[in-house]
Amino acid sequence: MTIRQLPSPRRLWPAIPLLAAVLRVVNLGGRALWYDEAFSVLFARRSVGEMIAGTLGPQAAAAEEHPLLYYFTLHGWMRLFGETPAAVRLPSVLAGIATIALLYLLGQR
Repeated sequence: MTIRQLPSPRRLWPAIPLLAAVLRVVNLGGRALWYDEAFSVLFARRSVGEMIAGTLGPQAAAAEEHPLLYYFTLHGWMRLFGETPAAVRLPSVLAGIATIALLYLLGQR
């Protein structure tokens, strides 16, 4: 196969996020939650006020490592889709796939 016969990289770009999605989704719920994931679930079960106090208050256990927006997102997500390992991990997977697609598009400029 010569270089002229190879498909254009622009035609292949949709395959990159698709491959990323497949690799991330395979066995997504196959393992129990890790410690940090379980902590996030427990924290996201709280009310919005409790999450704000737990992140920004004087006794903020989660302030340094965990952004409040993530907890808000996970809180709403769990209300819609439940608390199974796959459901809890899916928002991060979707964010990772979107990041790959956006980085590819930025790299094209």
